[in-house]
Amino acid sequence: MVHKVRTMYDKIMFKLLVIDLLKLLKSNYSLYELSRIIDEPPSVISRYINGRILPSDEKAEQIYRRIMEIMDISDLVRMRLTIDKHGFLNNQSLIGDISVLRVAASRFAEKYRGLVDKVLSPATDGVPFATIMAEYLNVPLIIAKTRREVGVQRFLETSFISEDGAVTTYYVDKSLVRYKDRILIVDDVIRTGRTHKSLIDMIRKAGANVVGIVVLIVIGTRWKELLDKEKVDYILPIVRGS
Repeated sequence: MVHKVRTMYDKIMFKLLVIDLLKLLKSNYSLYELSRIIDEPPSVISRYINGRILPSDEKAEQIYRRIMEIMDISDLVRMRLTIDKHGFLNNQSLIGDISVLRVAASRFAEKYRGLVDKVLSPATDGVPFATIMAEYLNVPLIIAKTRREVGVQRFLETSFISEDGAVTTYYVDKSLVRYKDRILIVDDVIRTGRTHKSLIDMIRKAGANVVGIVVLIVIGTRWKELLDKEKVDYILPIVRGS
């Protein structure tokens, strides 16, 4: 992954990403081990991690390159998941770990920077990751909710039938989606693809464009039946339920 830092905003976000990476490594390495990895004194690393100072532009790039040589983002995500004996996924530790979400979002930020006007996320578990993606891309976040909000006059809405026969409807404030908006759908997990296909249809009916889908995890391969023509980026595939 190559980072092309263009603006002061990008530079600050990149330095915060480097600090998040150091925090994650600190859970597995001592300060002295980190010192050997990134060639910085333990006292300086501690000050980075505790937020007392930020690395310089050049130092941030250097630290980032060295960390990427030993860190696998997929492993970071996998370590924060549990699957019970019935095969159900528990991702609560993952969606609550802001540092991991920032690192995951950084993987796609450069790819979509300048190509997205808004980020759209279905409520609820995908919202933390979508919020960080919107922050990296410096664009507004839209949340599709399963109930109408009081005070909103006009809605975009879409419905689909889940595997158990239940009907789910999502609502979006119509004023938030404009004609020809370039929208990136961001979520935590794709299972069947029904939610995301429904949102895509809603967006396109409103005259906006879907530039892609970004998620942390895809489960199985059934989702490809509905999303085979869409651009889908993800961190971790889980091969089950296919």
